[in-house]
Amino acid sequence: MGKMSELAVMAEEAGITEDVHGALMAYVALQPWDMANAVDRFEDAYRGRWESLDAYAHDQLWATDAAYRAACNESDTGRVRIDTVAWRSDYAWADGHVFRNL
Repeated sequence: MGKMSELAVMAEEAGITEDVHGALMAYVALQPWDMANAVDRFEDAYRGRWESLDAYAHDQLWATDAAYRAACNESDTGRVRIDTVAWRSDYAWADGHVFRNL
C-alpha cells in the first residue's frame, strides 16, 4: 500500500473527515517520519485555514486581548507588530493551515 493510501485508511479509522484531508496532508508533511503520530494528534493540533501565521496570530489576539485591540485601533495601519518568533514556537503554518505544536 502506498503512503497516500495508507494515510487515507489511517484518517478514516481516526474519523478525520474528507473536508480536512488537505490539512492532514500538510500536517503529515511537517513530520513525515511519524505519519501514525501525526494522524493521532491532528485533531488536537489543527486550528484552521489562514493566509499566514501572522494573520492567525492577529485574529487570535484581536479576539482575546483588549490591550492588543486598543493598540491596533490607535495604530495608523490598524495593526501592531506581533512577536512571530514566540508564535512560531507554539504554532506551525503549512499550505494555508495552522497547527498547534504539541
